[in-house]
Amino acid sequence: RTVEDCWEDLSQIERKDVVSQVASIINNLHSIPLPERKDLVPGPVGCQDCVARGRFLPDAGARPFSSTEELQAWYNR
Repeated sequence: RTVEDCWEDLSQIERKDVVSQVASIINNLHSIPLPERKDLVPGPVGCQDCVARGRFLPDAGARPFSSTEELQAWYNR
């Protein structure tokens, strides 16, 4: 079940725990150093035939996204 599906069923303590876990995950993601090498970042921008690869993408890579909503939908799938 997703958090969205069960949020209303959670107690206040459980909700606080979920929020705490998400905050911890975000802090951990922010602590990951970005690579200095240009060939390790997803891209290039605007390439429609490229497959983006990188730390936050699966081994198969991902196609370019035409909008923020499309990127969010891909990650939320």
